[in-house]
Amino acid sequence: MIKYISLMLCLACLLTGCAGEPEMGVVNPMKEMASLDDINAAAGTEIQKPQAFRITNEEFFIINSDVPVADYRFSIGDAKYTFRAAKTYDDISGVYGDAERLTRWYKGDVQYSLYVQNGSDGEMRAIAAEQAPAFYPVVEEISNGYMTVLPNEGTPERASSDRIIVKIQHTDPSKEPLPGDVVEITYNGEILESYPAELGEIYSIRVMMPVM
Repeated sequence: MIKYISLMLCLACLLTGCAGEPEMGVVNPMKEMASLDDINAAAGTEIQKPQAFRITNEEFFIINSDVPVADYRFSIGDAKYTFRAAKTYDDISGVYGDAERLTRWYKGDVQYSLYVQNGSDGEMRAIAAEQAPAFYPVVEEISNGYMTVLPNEGTPERASSDRIIVKIQHTDPSKEPLPGDVVEITYNGEILESYPAELGEIYSIRVMMPVM
């Protein structure tokens, strides 16, 4: 009887792995870090802490993959944000299915992804506008809710086209743009190939120097 029990225990050990041997498991690719500076240094990115809102529940991770991804998590009231950045064009958002509260932009060779749960579009755009690409063209003309702007020499926007059509949306309520104004436009870094050229997603439009 004792030999039978010993045999059964040995068989169970072979099938399930002996307790003294290391188990093979999935390595968690997310490593918690101490600060925003740490994850930016590890990924070669420049995520900034949003300035327009009171931030709570901050967490910092680096996702170790072929290209390291900086992962910054925080809350604004009940809204929970995931802010990621990496030097890749692959999707880094980690969002599948409903992506209504997701936006992405590019600065140089770095992709930035911002996703929010229980937040508003306006709040998300305000955070993106602080950190997304911006340029400062002169308004040439306005017609039917759109304006044609003239990018400055030496800018990436001018390298794409000497004229860009921009839908007038998400503007500063203090002043509507007029022909001759210098405006600040923040957007997701995408310039569509057309003539005049068109921008991708626009986050904000603000008059910087009104025409006199």
